[in-house]
Amino acid sequence: MDLHYEPLPQRSIRLVCLRPGHGTLLDIRLSVHSLDKPLREYSALSYTWDSQPSNSSELNSPSHFVTPNCEAALRRLRRPDTERYLWIDSICINQNDPAEKSEQIPLMLDIYSLATEVIIWLGQSTIDSDLAFRQLRQAAELARRPGGLPIEDLRVAMDIFAVQMFELHESTSLLVNPITDVISRPWFSRTWTLQEVVLNDNPYILCGEDEGMPWDSFLLALKTLADVDRQGRFSLEYETLYNATISQRQLRKLVDQCRGTDPNTSTAAQQTPYFSYVLSRVHPKSTTKSRDKIYGIYGLLRLMGIRNLPPVDYNLSVERIYTDATQAAIQHDNSLMVLHWLNGNARLPLLPSWVPDWSDSSPIAPIVSSHFQASIGSTVLPRFALSCELLLSGVCVGEVVTVASESPNILFTDNEVDMPSSERASSGLASFLFSVAAFQEWIHLGLDRQIYVTGERCEDAFCRTITLDGAMHDGAGGYIPEHFLGTFQDWYDVMTANDSRRQSITMDELRNYLDANELTVPTRRKIAKKWGVEESDLPDDDEVHIVVALNVKQSACSFHQVAFAASGHRIFFKTEGAYMGLGPRPMRTGDVVVLLSGLRLPMIARRSSTGQFRLIGPAYVHGMMNGERWPKDAGLLQEFTFV
Repeated sequence: MDLHYEPLPQRSIRLVCLRPGHGTLLDIRLSVHSLDKPLREYSALSYTWDSQPSNSSELNSPSHFVTPNCEAALRRLRRPDTERYLWIDSICINQNDPAEKSEQIPLMLDIYSLATEVIIWLGQSTIDSDLAFRQLRQAAELARRPGGLPIEDLRVAMDIFAVQMFELHESTSLLVNPITDVISRPWFSRTWTLQEVVLNDNPYILCGEDEGMPWDSFLLALKTLADVDRQGRFSLEYETLYNATISQRQLRKLVDQCRGTDPNTSTAAQQTPYFSYVLSRVHPKSTTKSRDKIYGIYGLLRLMGIRNLPPVDYNLSVERIYTDATQAAIQHDNSLMVLHWLNGNARLPLLPSWVPDWSDSSPIAPIVSSHFQASIGSTVLPRFALSCELLLSGVCVGEVVTVASESPNILFTDNEVDMPSSERASSGLASFLFSVAAFQEWIHLGLDRQIYVTGERCEDAFCRTITLDGAMHDGAGGYIPEHFLGTFQDWYDVMTANDSRRQSITMDELRNYLDANELTVPTRRKIAKKWGVEESDLPDDDEVHIVVALNVKQSACSFHQVAFAASGHRIFFKTEGAYMGLGPRPMRTGDVVVLLSGLRLPMIARRSSTGQFRLIGPAYVHGMMNGERWPKDAGLLQEFTFV
């Protein structure tokens, strides 16, 4: 038979009936069901399309195509003797009918929450994934034993797992934790899957023919392995793998807070700008269609009680959808938090400057605004005009007069991502050398005086500026501790060794230190291996010796890592009042620093010939982060119109 799509009644969905069998042909039927009447039991599939539908699929409907990944899921879920009912987006929604898609998207909360279970399909299995799931099930079982976690039993199991892993990869020089094969699957990086796993209380994860495990057990196993690995016995990056699920875990917690089912919900948590927070979680995720960056979280937003959402309309432009969603977030949350996600990257051409380009999934870590209060004591008073203008009150605190030429933290371009590994490794070495030169320029621009405008030593202000004063992630403690300033001095000594104007130690002294401790040769060998180049190709010049020193002097290395992370897609600048800061890379001289009512971070803005402004993005400006430049007299505030 062929699959025909008849118009759906209001609040109705289609279900796939997967007929039993063993052969190559997949026999499916479609039936229509009302969400307002008792539903038969069905499972909702959470998976990734991965590619376009193929006409090589073996469905009993010759005119209906599905992706290879969807076909593989159907074969895995087909029972030998009984039929099975499923909800699968690519089959149950007429993908060629924008009007039907617009009607079905708002029903996602009902579709996934009413399902008996959500099946997370990761794709076909590999030897690595099979080994990974065996260990994950064992870790979850040990973690649930009465009397607490038997640490020694788990360590023995991890030892056995490590041996199996070595045996699995004995033919290669690269040792990779098999769980990486699971976590790196596209499912973990997609937008739609975030809400699909959160909307249901019984998600179950499957990979190939493996028996799989409940999602809660999967998370428990990853956390348990990370906790043990954190004690230093293993170096298999379990904590990194566990952190790959942070978006799903945080959104689940957010949902529980909204529903009042989280016993640890605090008063502060109840005041969380929920809409904005969900948008921030979905920002780094990917979608096939840009509109789905917003529509792919509508079910989640409705579950959290956010009702006044812009209507779903696939005929609207992406710019209109993003603008409406951002305005709705500001109004619902009474917060300007979404502005912190402006990063100055290349943007959709018709997008207002105050609307983040949610289609941009660049891995740029935001400045954690909760550590700062640039407009201390102010309230959020946004107004909207002409559907694309945002009006905010604030104060201009200085014009940008100096901007560094480069950022030390260069992200791989699309072309470099597709490079052969050997070429990309060589490019990585060049990027590291480039970052050293960029930091040296920052030092030259920033340390041009002894005392900073705040009265502190300029070296201390520069140290705090290029590390964002420790505000890089939610777990940051707030401000750089005093003892960390000592690591800056060691880093500074290495970075300026070839600068006769600033050096604390000479280049000869640095070389002698490395040679005396027999560090030069083994470290050069390590660097060459890391970046896939021949040791003989590494020049015997000052820059390479600085790289060697940054790799062997622990304190200098620690500071360099923090500063390098903080500088991601940011640039060093100075204002007319000699304030220094880090701002979005596209900023330029002539831009202004503005403090806006209700916004914790300073913003970089650009004047237009009409007197209006364009927002470039948030910045760290040392000496302005905690209300030092916010006027106490509200009469000194002016109104800014951002377009």
